[in-house]
Amino acid sequence: MLCPMCWGAKVYAGQDCQNCLATGVVADAQLSPHFLLSELLYSENAVRHGVPNVPSDAQLANLVLVATDLLEPIRAQFGPIHVSSGLRVPAVNALVGGSDTSAHVEGNAADINVIVPGVTRKQVMGWLIANKGMLMWDQIIYEGTWVHVARYKNGLSPRGQALMMFGGAYFPYDANDPRVH
Repeated sequence: MLCPMCWGAKVYAGQDCQNCLATGVVADAQLSPHFLLSELLYSENAVRHGVPNVPSDAQLANLVLVATDLLEPIRAQFGPIHVSSGLRVPAVNALVGGSDTSAHVEGNAADINVIVPGVTRKQVMGWLIANKGMLMWDQIIYEGTWVHVARYKNGLSPRGQALMMFGGAYFPYDANDPRVH
């Protein structure tokens, strides 16, 4: 995978990248049967701005749990999914205008799209809500062009918060809202 420190440039901070030994690539890791670490680290904004997105051990452990406890069940139900955002270290989170308290910063969230024709984000939200007890997600958000799924923080009980976001504002999720499809 592309080195998440130098994003393939082989140089970081004016010196040979020590993360990839100036090769521009590092070994990928299988987080779960269908999800690779590279899928949960890649960020177009981080690459564009040359901002590293390297996980700590704790963030990596959380990413494994997101992949196994949330992404795998969603994939089993609906088929292949695309992760558009997983881990966002604070600098990457700031680039995208994320909340300082975003679960992405801890590696506890992913923004996803099911890529099977005919499967809607509304269907995904409905299934997640119906299976809240089994999946124990902390927060799901219908964000128009993707669904945000987040696990609970270690040691805390899941809030079970289902939201939707329109125009930068959050509302309780309403499947009957005409903007939800």
